Amino acid sequence: MATLQLTSLQTASAPINRRRTTLVAAGLDLALEGQGLQVVAPGQDPISVISAALREAPSNELHLVAHGAPGQIELSSGIDRAGLLARAAEISNWGVERIYLWSCRVGADLNFVSALQELSGAQVIASTEALGQGKALVGSGFAELAEAVAALPGRLNIIVNLSSNYHLDETSWNIQNSQSQYVSFGGPYGYGSNNTIDTNISLGGTYTFNIETQGYFNDNWANYNVYESSTGQSYISGNISRASALTKSFTIQGGSASQDVNLGWASVGGANGADASTTGVVTATISDTNISTLLGLTGAGNAYSISVSDSSVDAAALNTLDTKTTVNVGATAVGTLTGNAADIASAISAPTIDTASNVIATITGDTTVAQANTIDANTTGVVTATISDGGIATLAGLNNSTNNAYTIAVTDSSVDAAALNTLDGKTTVNVGATGVGTLTGNAADITTAISASTIDTGAAVVATVTGSATVAQANIIDTNTTGVVTATISDGGIATLAGLNNSTNNAYSITVTDSSVTAAALNTLDGKTTVAINTNAVNSIS
Repeated sequence: MATLQLTSLQTASAPINRRRTTLVAAGLDLALEGQGLQVVAPGQDPISVISAALREAPSNELHLVAHGAPGQIELSSGIDRAGLLARAAEISNWGVERIYLWSCRVGADLNFVSALQELSGAQVIASTEALGQGKALVGSGFAELAEAVAALPGRLNIIVNLSSNYHLDETSWNIQNSQSQYVSFGGPYGYGSNNTIDTNISLGGTYTFNIETQGYFNDNWANYNVYESSTGQSYISGNISRASALTKSFTIQGGSASQDVNLGWASVGGANGADASTTGVVTATISDTNISTLLGLTGAGNAYSISVSDSSVDAAALNTLDTKTTVNVGATAVGTLTGNAADIASAISAPTIDTASNVIATITGDTTVAQANTIDANTTGVVTATISDGGIATLAGLNNSTNNAYTIAVTDSSVDAAALNTLDGKTTVNVGATGVGTLTGNAADITTAISASTIDTGAAVVATVTGSATVAQANIIDTNTTGVVTATISDGGIATLAGLNNSTNNAYSITVTDSSVTAAALNTLDGKTTVAINTNAVNSIS
C-alpha cells in the first residue's frame, strides 16, 4: 500500500492554527506516516492513552483514527458508550475544544456522539458514512490527514459463510488481525439442523482465517467462503474435510475503480454490485439460473459462468444473456427454444451458447429454408416451423431430417412427383400442394404423391405420366383427381383394359393386343379416353 507522508501536526495549511493530538490505531499507522502521530498498540487501554497524551501535550483538537462502526471506535480494545460513561470523570479532564473521529459510521449512533460531547465538553465531529476509498471527514481543517484517510482502502461488511450437506456441529473457525488478535470466531455449532451459517463482520486490513473440524463422523466437512456482502467479492473460499485444520491469509482493501474482481459464487445482485463498483472484469459463477433473473445482470465484458435451468426459453432472451458474459452460456438444460427464426438460428448456432444436442425449436412466424437448415443442423430435436419458401427447387434444399414439423406450401404450377415425395419425407406435417396445377413424372411417383395421405394435392390436378402406366396405376391416379390424366397404358388385353375407371376426360394412349374383341367392349373402352385407340392387332370384331 502506498503511504502518504503527513507534515507537522501544527500545519500552516489549517484554517486555524491549533495544537493537535492525533492517535492512530495500530495497522493504520503504516499508511499514515508523519510527525506527531501516536500509535495505540493492541492491548492498550485507549482512554488511558488519550488521557496521558493530552496531559503531556495539552491540545485544542483531538483526532482519533481507527476503524469503526455505529457507536464504536475500534482503537485497540475499543471505545463505546458504556466505556465513556464508566470513565466520565477522566474524560472531563481532557480539555479539548473539538474531537474528530476518523472512523467509519461512528456518527450514525447519536447517543454515542452525545455522550462524548457531554462528558468531554468538546464539539464532536464524526461521520455517519464509510471513510476511505476517496472519502474523508468533512470540515476537519486537517487537509493532510483528510487526504491520507481518503486514500485508505476503507472497511467493508464481510460475511463468513459456512455450509455443509450435513451438520456443522464439529466445525470451529476464527479470524485474527495482523496483531494476532481475534476479531471474530464461531462454532462449534452443536448437532442439529444447522448446515448453513452466516456471520457478518466489518473488516479492513490483513487477516488470518483459521478453520478446524473434528473427526468423529465421516460426514463432518464444511465449505467456507469469506466475501464482501454488497459486491459478492470472495476473499477466500474452499472446503475442509473431517479431522482437519487449515489457515489462510487474506487482505481486504476495498478495491479500486478499475480492478478485476473474482467473486467465486455470486447471485445476480452480488454480481451487479461488483460490476457497479469496478470498470474491471468481474468473474463469477452465477447462482441464479432462471432466465428472467439472469437477464437482470448488468454490464458487459464480465466473465460470468451461467447455467440456464428453464425448460423453455425465448431465444432472443438467450442471445441477450450471451452478451452479458465472455464465458459460454450453459443452456443444455433448456428443452425448448422458442422465438422467431433469426433469434433461434443465432442462439442455436452460436459458439458461445451451449444448447442441448436434442433441444426442440419452436419457431414463430415464417422461416426460410436456410434458417431451418441452420437450426436443424444444430439439433436432433424436432424443429417446428412454417417455411416461407415455396419453390420446389428451393424446398428440395431442406436437410434430410425426417422428424421436423415443417408447414410447407408448394407454389410451383408444375411439379415433378418424385421431388414432391422427397419433400414429403422431410416433414411430419402434410405438404401443401393444392396450388400445383400439374404433376409430372413416372406412374409410380405420381401414384405415390397423388394418393399420399401426407400430401395435399389439388382436387383437379392434372397428371402427366412419362413412360407407361398400368391400368391399376392409372386408376389410382384417376381416383385422386378430376383433372386430366395423360398416360400410355402398358396393358393391352381388352379384359384388363375394361377395368379402367369410367372417367371420360383422360388422355390414355391404348393399344389393344387381342386378335379378336367384341364391338361392345371396344366401344366401352373408347369412352374412357380422349385419344384414338390403336386396334391394329385386332383381326376380328364381333
